[in-house]
Amino acid sequence: MNANLLSEQRVIEDGYRTETSLEQWLVEGSFLEALPSDPSKISVLKRNEHLNYLAKLLLEGLNKRCVVQDASQPWLTFWILLSFSLLGVLLDPGNKQRVINTILAMQHPDGGFGGGPKQAPHILPTYAAVCTLAIVGRPGKGGGWDEINRKGLYNFFLSLKQPDGSFHVMRDGEVGIRYKRGTYCLLAVSTMLNILTPTLVEGVPDFVREAHGGYTSCALASWVFLKPFWEGTSTPSIDVKKTIRWLTKLQGGGANMGGFRGRTNKLVDGCYSWWVGGCFALLPALGIQIDSVPKHLDSADDAVHDDESE
Repeated sequence: MNANLLSEQRVIEDGYRTETSLEQWLVEGSFLEALPSDPSKISVLKRNEHLNYLAKLLLEGLNKRCVVQDASQPWLTFWILLSFSLLGVLLDPGNKQRVINTILAMQHPDGGFGGGPKQAPHILPTYAAVCTLAIVGRPGKGGGWDEINRKGLYNFFLSLKQPDGSFHVMRDGEVGIRYKRGTYCLLAVSTMLNILTPTLVEGVPDFVREAHGGYTSCALASWVFLKPFWEGTSTPSIDVKKTIRWLTKLQGGGANMGGFRGRTNKLVDGCYSWWVGGCFALLPALGIQIDSVPKHLDSADDAVHDDESE
């Protein structure tokens, strides 16, 4: 990170300090403390330290503070395994099998995976569980991948489907715009397991719309998964110009260190920098060439749409 990003006025308070602006000051202060004294020095990922940390989590388990995440066991496992994968490290056969057995113990007899053994099936931990098996699993008995109950999972997904194209995240669970993430997870799992059907995706394209960084990312990714069902017959109902303008408007300036926020008047953070930044990689997959979109809208257009776009 370039220290010059923080050389200008940091938090813009407009003469009124709030709890949010104070939190922003504290966060930026912690960044400044971590920045190298020499701005030209390039930061290097401490790969070995990360690997030691991950190995401790995998072999010794998580500490007691994680007990509140009991219903997120597939996620915790997935994040550890994904980190190993991103660092280019493969687990030995013994530890792979331990992970496979752990994940399969969370599979519900009727299909789907819960947040832990004997917990109710839920779309989101199902996504994490299947992604984990995609990393460490293998075909054949005991390999995990072929032991996923695809028929039961498909029926579970169908039971969650709503008339408006949305899905409950679990039986009698939440639904709505917030769980567009659930739609993305369902489509991703169905694609990986080759159980995505026209019946399952009926009405989904009309549901994936919302002005929020994370949900926009999930909506665009959902369109990518739905591509085999609409390509050649229709196109996604995406206002490309406004979408790209809105996404770029979510990026903070120097005072916000260049990160992305998820909604207007929110702080930038790493999570939304991933969600919003990932949108720009999804657009080409939908046949949208970003380079062909004007980099700047004219001032008249800005004046008309500034409030609604930000």
